Amino acid sequence: MKKVLRWSYGSKTYSAEAELSESPYYRKCQMERFLEFLPFYSTVDDPVMKGIADSISDQLPGYADDAYAANVVLAMVQQNVEYANDEDLYGVEDLWGLPATVLDKGKGDCDCMTDLYVSVASNLDIDVVSVLVEGHMFPAAHVDWNGVCYDLGGRRYFHMEVTDRIPVAGRYWGEKSVQAWARPAVPSERFRSTLTECPVGKNTSSA
Repeated sequence: MKKVLRWSYGSKTYSAEAELSESPYYRKCQMERFLEFLPFYSTVDDPVMKGIADSISDQLPGYADDAYAANVVLAMVQQNVEYANDEDLYGVEDLWGLPATVLDKGKGDCDCMTDLYVSVASNLDIDVVSVLVEGHMFPAAHVDWNGVCYDLGGRRYFHMEVTDRIPVAGRYWGEKSVQAWARPAVPSERFRSTLTECPVGKNTSSA
């Protein structure tokens, strides 16, 4: 299945094509969430995500630094994935969707959108992490930016809110303490062995 992504950031329009069926994670999911697998949900080894990152890299202006690129990826997720809950998408209360599946549906909740962001940003060599707070999950990027940030592992990470429509780093929820965070890593064989075909929820259409 070919997916065409289009979005804009600043005055520039971007596009990328992805043959989702070439992903080893296409329409796969894990029915139970495990924090030990938090580094793996972004499936950074997915060749489809690598291809999207390469396409973005080819289109970035010459002056683009990591902060600029991080916002371009944020705009990509915000403008190509519609927020929807897991009950409608998969028929379960909570499920962390893998990036290829999120693009297949064109919909997802905060953790699904976070996994997609982290996968593409990491393949652009941006230092990015997945952050879990009470009731929410979001990506955060270590970039040259000013403002309030999260100190994670001795480095400054800026909140990239994928469920917003404004592609700007820097939201900070000081009242919500970080419960867990992780840098992306190539999925382990144990993680892969837990993946199954995604269930079908009320909303079965793909974007």
